[in-house]
Amino acid sequence: MTAAVTDELRRRGIGDAAASLAAKTGSAVYRVAFQRWVNAADDLDLRDTISQSFAMLRALIAAH
Repeated sequence: MTAAVTDELRRRGIGDAAASLAAKTGSAVYRVAFQRWVNAADDLDLRDTISQSFAMLRALIAAH
């Protein structure tokens, strides 16, 4: 899936390094969110969990 996203980003004019970074980062965020969703004791919404995970990444980047 990451390769397909990378290829599509390249087709849309994104450079090789940026396309690869974006696709791999998105994939990693999704994996972390999915694991949180699967392990949740309560009724989490997967889309909300993905959004929260991206928000955590943005906060981490902003803090450093």
